[in-house]
Amino acid sequence: MHEKIAEHYLPVVIAALRKQGVKVKGDEETQKIVADVELTTEQDWYTEYLDLIMGVRIVKNLDQAISAHQQIRDQTLRLHSHNQLR
Repeated sequence: MHEKIAEHYLPVVIAALRKQGVKVKGDEETQKIVADVELTTEQDWYTEYLDLIMGVRIVKNLDQAISAHQQIRDQTLRLHSHNQLR
């Protein structure tokens, strides 16, 4: 979520997600806004939970969001490729 709207929208979004049974984890910036959010680990960003669990990251701009997404995508592809070679 973009840092300029996070303080206003993040509590509302997380409350709505929780109402639907979603467990929300967040980075340190997310935790500053919604204190009871479980802190994400680096592994959380690469985990496919196949459950109602999601991670939230606060970003400064679109480039940072795209970069984070590409990192996760690339690592996930590497893990899947490695598992297929076994």
